[in-house]
Amino acid sequence: MWLSCPYLGADVELTDERVTHIRRRHDDVLAPEYSLIRETLTDPDVVRARPTAPDELLFVREFDSLVVDQHVIVVVRQDEPPDDRRAGRFWVITAYRSPDEPAMGRVEW
Repeated sequence: MWLSCPYLGADVELTDERVTHIRRRHDDVLAPEYSLIRETLTDPDVVRARPTAPDELLFVREFDSLVVDQHVIVVVRQDEPPDDRRAGRFWVITAYRSPDEPAMGRVEW
């Protein structure tokens, strides 16, 4: 599955293997129809670079409609650099909910 990410200017891949991983650990961010992940990638409140993994970004969005754990964090990795023909390859590593915005990593946007 491919998800739009205007910040990256590219689509982000969400593979079946990653969906299985997320379902096992953080099932609540998958329903309904991956909308929390989609909205976080489409319109994040903040994007942070991970200090320990420069090829990974944390997309963070706060959802007022969630009762608890209101921040959704989507971790995206770039494993193929961009070139003149394409934006590179980006894929979702994981997604989860948190009561707070993560403090780690420098703010990219």
